[in-house]
Amino acid sequence: MHFKILFASALVAASAAPFAFAQQPGTTQTPTQPKGQTPTARPDQGMPAEKGGLKLQRSDRLIGLNLETTSGEKIGRIEELVLKPNGEIAYVVLSGSGAAQGKMIPLPWTLVQFQPVGADMAGGTDRVTVRIDQAKLASAPNFASGAWPADWKAVTEADAHFGGAGGMGGRPTEAGMTRPTYFRASQVARGAAVVDGTGAPIGTIGDVIVDPVTGRVNFVAVSLTGAKTVAVPWEVIQASRKDDKDHFVIATPKEKLQGAPEFKSGDNMALTDPAYATQVYTYYSVRPYWSGGASMPKSTPPKDMPPKDAPPKDTPPKDKPKDTPPQ
Repeated sequence: MHFKILFASALVAASAAPFAFAQQPGTTQTPTQPKGQTPTARPDQGMPAEKGGLKLQRSDRLIGLNLETTSGEKIGRIEELVLKPNGEIAYVVLSGSGAAQGKMIPLPWTLVQFQPVGADMAGGTDRVTVRIDQAKLASAPNFASGAWPADWKAVTEADAHFGGAGGMGGRPTEAGMTRPTYFRASQVARGAAVVDGTGAPIGTIGDVIVDPVTGRVNFVAVSLTGAKTVAVPWEVIQASRKDDKDHFVIATPKEKLQGAPEFKSGDNMALTDPAYATQVYTYYSVRPYWSGGASMPKSTPPKDMPPKDAPPKDTPPKDKPKDTPPQ
């Protein structure tokens, strides 16, 4: 009998394993990749792990990194990250070198591969590669350095040039607008104003924290007016553009924002600790994007707690009235 109980317990544990939120260190499995293909990250692949942690980056740390082809040929450096309203990185803008010196070339993020350096590689630099050949790069849409196009023409033309790879499910065009809406990460992180649902100022954005493995913003650091700096998931922010200006709205009540998880610029622990990222998303009742959902499920009572409208336990049913014989 004792053996049967142990065997049944083992089966239950094994069946529950696929639904565990995090793996134990050292048990991460790497899916096999067909020979000759470069692996690409997908939003459903989970949080990027490095030694059991994350590999989030401040956007200003990604900007400036060298870009090279998958064969190791350097083609320039990252000048800008172009964000969609939903927080996805749509394009990386390359500041070309060599024959492309002085040219700003938008490249769809879907062509980019971010390869974080392991913690054991002291002094190493994260490697960013792009699946492109020099001939395609030489004829790519571009604009002059310092002359960012207000109509995003060179950026959106990159879709057609590179086979529509930058669309990522369609161009993010807002209702009533004839051109897509994008945001420059460097400008957002340069003190972009944030207001509440009534338009009253809340504070400013100081850091944009991106997940370069899955290609999206994880959270932003909002410096509350007269208070601390807190982490806010991008999903909580309503991002739009009006009159060629960025607009960011957070409808979360002021009192709740003030109690949000604090973020200190330069805190590497916050960028590598899965518990911190989970705490931030859970605080705002937003399901982490790496779990494939949009909002946290409604809380359910414990198994030993009856539903709210259920009759009290162990209460005997009321006796039915006895039939009264007719007079």
